[in-house]
Amino acid sequence: MISRGVRIQLLVFLLIAALGISYTGIRYVGLADPVGEVIPGLGLDTDYTVSVDLPRTAGLFENAEVSYRGVAVGRVSSIDLAQRGARATLELERRTPIPDDLTAVVAFRSAAGEQYLDLRPNRRSGPYLEAGSVIPRENTKVPIQTSTVLLNVDELVTSLPKDDLRVALDELDRAFSGTGPELRQLVESSNELIEEADSSLPETVALINDGKTVLDTQRAQESSIRTFATHLESLSGQIRESDPDLRRTLDNGIPAAGELEGLLTDVRPTLPVLLGNLTTVGQIIEMRLPGLRQVFVAYPMVVAGSYSVAPGDGTAHFGLVVNVNEPPPCTKGYEGTDRRYPQNTSEVPANNKARCAEPKDSKIAVRGARNAPSPGMPSGAAGQSGGGAGLGGAGQVDAQGAGPAASGDAPYVAGYDPITGRVIGPNGNTYVMGSMGGQKRVLGKDSWKWLLLGPLAG
Repeated sequence: MISRGVRIQLLVFLLIAALGISYTGIRYVGLADPVGEVIPGLGLDTDYTVSVDLPRTAGLFENAEVSYRGVAVGRVSSIDLAQRGARATLELERRTPIPDDLTAVVAFRSAAGEQYLDLRPNRRSGPYLEAGSVIPRENTKVPIQTSTVLLNVDELVTSLPKDDLRVALDELDRAFSGTGPELRQLVESSNELIEEADSSLPETVALINDGKTVLDTQRAQESSIRTFATHLESLSGQIRESDPDLRRTLDNGIPAAGELEGLLTDVRPTLPVLLGNLTTVGQIIEMRLPGLRQVFVAYPMVVAGSYSVAPGDGTAHFGLVVNVNEPPPCTKGYEGTDRRYPQNTSEVPANNKARCAEPKDSKIAVRGARNAPSPGMPSGAAGQSGGGAGLGGAGQVDAQGAGPAASGDAPYVAGYDPITGRVIGPNGNTYVMGSMGGQKRVLGKDSWKWLLLGPLAG
């Protein structure tokens, strides 16, 4: 008699053995699908069937692996002939959704030639493959046939000239013979370069991304760059054509520079004095610019008309109009001036009050100084002094003179000593042209020029 406890142990052992055998059969032997088809309600049908139309099998076989992104997701259950090639039936796992927009590629697992089917999706989202789906032929790729590869290799080898191939092999042997250490160093250096570039990958990517901004700017300035290149080409061509002249200029430039240096050295003592003296001339010319402008306008017409006087035919064409005392000269205002003969060389004070006293509307000396346009005197230059060249009563008087003498508004030209800054007026008084201020009272709005020209005058 078997006791009750032994029977319970046997039942438990049988139950555990049945569960183990069932799990092994379902998990490893592949009984899940047949059982699931017989009893659908158990949920054991974990695979679904998909068909693939291939132009040829390309070495694909039954039970070959099917991978998706490098992971095995099923197997090839059967391969049958189709109307235009072969149809492979795939059993894929339901737990892995695969997009239906994909490319089925027959690939090699290893160099031994073991083929498998690789599913390469074209998108990441659905719709997905389902039971009964068919992957069309245009979405498949198969490797080149071995016979085609061998035929192409044979054609390549036979197309090479044997003599030239022998020469090429000899040259390659000479080129690389004994260069093993150098080649090894080159490979090692290349590896170091690649590692260094890999460590700087973020900076390289940032440089490439930021370089787009620079390239976009250059593209936006394409027309300007083309124009610049065209002009630069023209300039380069002109320089090339002028190469002899440029060489001649460079050869003669050194002696010319020496001559110029000698000239500057020679005029260094006198040039500042000349510039200082030209300051007074410039002031006089500036005040008489309207008159000079009129001369420059009328002088070309006078020169052009002078050719008609002597046309070159031995005759002279001109007319003489005698207008003695028409209009009469001005004598009013000159009564206090004594007549002097050229033989008299004694120093006599000038009569600063001598001027034409006729009214402006008088017909006497209509072209006299009283009707001439007044020169543009600086502000304050026409004071109650006998100032000259713009010097009014603003000048400083040294111990030799008691001060400016009132002489009306008539300007005069005075001598200027750039070393001492002294100006001697026509009345004999000596004035000092200051260099530390006071120029505005004398030169008016042009006083700032003295700051530049004053040092040159010394």
